Amino acid sequence: MGDALVTEIWTLQGLTGSTPGLLHHEGGRVRLELLDDDDELRQVFAVPIDAVEAVRWPKLQMSAGCSFVVGGEKYRISFLRPQNTRVLAADAYGAVAGVASISGGRSAGKVWRALLGG
Repeated sequence: MGDALVTEIWTLQGLTGSTPGLLHHEGGRVRLELLDDDDELRQVFAVPIDAVEAVRWPKLQMSAGCSFVVGGEKYRISFLRPQNTRVLAADAYGAVAGVASISGGRSAGKVWRALLGG
């Protein structure tokens, strides 16, 4: 898996909040960008893949989401668009297509699981 991978994701905050963004993998590094209040992507972190710790794949999310820790901060990620979120124009950022569907979200999750482990 040496190729670059860009996946549209949503970070989950509690039961009612989520933020769209992109999760990147390239050259052994993982980068998270989230959409800010001005609808601009901002980088949250860019770290070597081994800095992504405590990776968990909750059974409830059926491979379409995970949680992990980077730099002491916990992130909950969904590869399926929650109903309570703004939409990220994925095609404008070069993200993979198909994560709006359940099968697309699960497929994206399986690719990331192979990269991140857990």
